[in-house]
Amino acid sequence: MDSIIKNISGHSMRVGAAQDLMLSGATMPVIMNKGRWTKIDTLMRYIENTNN
Repeated sequence: MDSIIKNISGHSMRVGAAQDLMLSGATMPVIMNKGRWTKIDTLMRYIENTNN
């Protein structure tokens, strides 16, 4: 368990939230608004490994 916790960062929560929103059908503008992203390329890095 400790090894898993060591691999979690503040960005892990943001990545997970962005991916969950995308998988739930949220639009890019909605995801960007919720995560307060201003650049689409930043959001794209967060969701690049999401299988949709």
